[in-house]
Amino acid sequence: MPGFMRLSPIVESPPFPCPDVHLASQAVTAPSHLVGQHAQEAQHIPLPQAQSVSISTIISTSASMPNVSASTQPRRQSNDTPNPSPAGSAPHTVASQANETFPVESITRKDVMEMTRYDSGTSWPAFFAKINATGRTEQSSLFRTPASALEDLDDLRSSKQQADLVAAGDLPSRAEFEHASSKFFSEINCVNYILSYEQYHAYTLNAFQPQQWLSHSVFMLLCLILSLEQKHEQYFTKACEHFEHALEEGSLASVEALMLLALCRLNKDQRNLAWIAVGCATRIAQTLGLHLHESHWEEKSQLVIENRRRLWWSLYDMEVCLAFRLGRCVAIDLASCSVGMPSETVFNYVPNCPPNYHTAVSELSKITGLIVQDLYGSKSASICLDDRADELIADLERFWNTLPNHLRPDAPTAPSHSRALLYLGLRYHYTMLIATRPSIVSCWRQPNASSPRLTRRVDMFESANKTSLSLLKRMAQGGMLSGKSHLDASYILGGVMIFLLRIVKDPSQQLLDEAVEYRPILELAQHLDVGRAGMRTFDATIEEVKSTLDIQGQVQDVEYTSIDDFLQGFMDVDECIWPALPGDCFFSITN
Repeated sequence: MPGFMRLSPIVESPPFPCPDVHLASQAVTAPSHLVGQHAQEAQHIPLPQAQSVSISTIISTSASMPNVSASTQPRRQSNDTPNPSPAGSAPHTVASQANETFPVESITRKDVMEMTRYDSGTSWPAFFAKINATGRTEQSSLFRTPASALEDLDDLRSSKQQADLVAAGDLPSRAEFEHASSKFFSEINCVNYILSYEQYHAYTLNAFQPQQWLSHSVFMLLCLILSLEQKHEQYFTKACEHFEHALEEGSLASVEALMLLALCRLNKDQRNLAWIAVGCATRIAQTLGLHLHESHWEEKSQLVIENRRRLWWSLYDMEVCLAFRLGRCVAIDLASCSVGMPSETVFNYVPNCPPNYHTAVSELSKITGLIVQDLYGSKSASICLDDRADELIADLERFWNTLPNHLRPDAPTAPSHSRALLYLGLRYHYTMLIATRPSIVSCWRQPNASSPRLTRRVDMFESANKTSLSLLKRMAQGGMLSGKSHLDASYILGGVMIFLLRIVKDPSQQLLDEAVEYRPILELAQHLDVGRAGMRTFDATIEEVKSTLDIQGQVQDVEYTSIDDFLQGFMDVDECIWPALPGDCFFSITN
């Protein structure tokens, strides 16, 4: 009989291409062996008649090299090993060969909207910019490529010759905006950073100027904020009409709008479209260089720099969270991210977030990304999962133990900060569930043969679930769970489904009493298909467990019970936020 849990390593897809961290905005100088006296001698190289000149001939390091076409050059051995050195001569080392080739660095360029773009060394403009930097092209009349000619190779210009705008007249009054924006900042932006207050007010100020025109991305973002109000839901459709234009613009506002679009689509059970929107936001952010160190940016304003930092790490957090919940592959490689962490030194404190909150979230997101990458990705098949899990769990515990006291769930705080603080606790314990979950199947599959290490992880797993449910109860009682944030529903569903695993494994009257308290929390996710499926599964499972207990609350004799029978209804939901779990796990519930 097929089991409920089946673990198949997630095969990671190649990450989105992203610009190299070395930028041409730094001084690009030609290698010393390409300039000097050889540059003068190169002017006198005789050119063969009726024969093409190869690039290797123009930038040759020796003026005495025979002038032949590239097709006549000796071919390197297939294994890329150097040819044997003649007897008596010094062998050519690998290091000396590596020094003969220099990397083609990234470059910065302006597109048609005067936005700075970052091209990696793989682009043709970056390649020819490096060629021009050698100075040799200026001396050759046959191969002269002025910098302006490189624009012809830039598809950013050919795809859109001018940036059109959209009229802001279709938007409602400023008062309507203020009401919708309060919901956005108090329920979404405080835990999933998208937009600063300053930037929002700048957008709305422009929108309400007489005869004002807005970029498609800004208009789309404002429509999405409006759509959070039920009476303005029609603005979601209007926002989607500007999707392609926002992609074309490729601005910071495009990234902001796409992130909010992803959250809105998740709330409409459009998980594939949400995943695509996050992917588009990631690619645009990388072309803008948000993942690069601040020294590569042309920005001077510390406020703008801090906003870009927060936006990037919030996008990374959304990418990782959504990838795990949907069972997809993370498209951002942490090794390519050199941008600094968020800082509170220059950013105004906002009413819905305590100081240093976004820094803590970013640090936790990096640990979560490593957990998903190493324990669930293709790398998991080639490493010792137990050792790596111990390292990551230690990092996770270190993060929590060093967290400032004012960011802990039980810290005294302003009421407006409560949602953010409890949400951070949910993030931490959910991440602990992710880190310990691969060990749960191994331990529960052979409960009598589990090592102390696996048993400890089971205890951590169940403890994290208990604490998560306790935090969810507090948030529900305080009215701090949002129906506009899909991630709230995912925390609810994840916590309740783990609770069902616990009660199926060890049924008791105490857990049945707890189930009565958790059901109202699950009702908060009923606006989603997966939430409704979760409720059906929850009710059926609880009724089944009740039937296994006698009047004293003791387990009766039951020959065989499969978790499949309890949870298959939940797992059958298309695009379930709960990723595929390991299988062949059956439980016998006996006295």
